[in-house]
Amino acid sequence: MLTSRFCTHLRRSILVMAAGLLTLPAVAQQDQYDALSRLDKLKAAYVFNFTKFIDWPEFDRRSSRKIVVICLNKHNPLLLFLREMVQGQTIGKQQWAVEVLPYDVGTRCDLAYFGEQARPDPELLKEILVVSSDIRFHQNIATFSFYEEGKRLRFEVDLQQLQQLELEASSELLKLARIKR
Repeated sequence: MLTSRFCTHLRRSILVMAAGLLTLPAVAQQDQYDALSRLDKLKAAYVFNFTKFIDWPEFDRRSSRKIVVICLNKHNPLLLFLREMVQGQTIGKQQWAVEVLPYDVGTRCDLAYFGEQARPDPELLKEILVVSSDIRFHQNIATFSFYEEGKRLRFEVDLQQLQQLELEASSELLKLARIKR
């Protein structure tokens, strides 16, 4: 019973967040936001919510900062949208901050989100949780991949990739996912 309530709460939170994002105040960026599809905005909400349901290491071996960094291709229109969404948000018991940056070779990323056109170098992503915008792309490197079932957005998780990253996803998140076999 608690599980179904939690799943319902998680789905509602994502939908409320996605709906609330339609009213973001940045007028100069509004045209860019309007160009984004509802599906893209929903994917951005999921990406942010993934950070909430991952047990990030107590200390970051690459930095002493208590921050989770989400990276996107600098040409991805979701970059500014997601940056606005996470501004001022914190995650986890430790209240870690969340930051959105353009993906670059020198950028320290904890999670990277790639669209269909992106062709990231798998060697550079060995210590990064990768989210793919479509299950058909990035199959060998993505930990989370989106797909559509009917008219609903779903996601698949590769538990082997998660284990290689030494990360754990909450059981509540895994109950919503299709597990990659």
